[in-house]
Amino acid sequence: MSVALITGAARADSIAAGIVPRLAADGWDVVTSDLDGCDYACDLSTPEGPGELVRRVIADRGRLDALVLCHAHDVESTPAPAIP
Repeated sequence: MSVALITGAARADSIAAGIVPRLAADGWDVVTSDLDGCDYACDLSTPEGPGELVRRVIADRGRLDALVLCHAHDVESTPAPAIP
């Protein structure tokens, strides 16, 4: 079975939340990652994070066939109309 890793999957309202069930329904072995609350806890903002995550998935599942990057950094900002 093909293995897909989906990042940024902890939030129920994320893009990943829509992708995970679709891939699973199509027969993929889906594993998820985020800072916590997923199959693999990982901080992808660190230099070693991405490589370590991929190594862990391959060590556990024997392969990695697809990588879907949905993680993001949430930055609070001011909407343009509010700027004088």
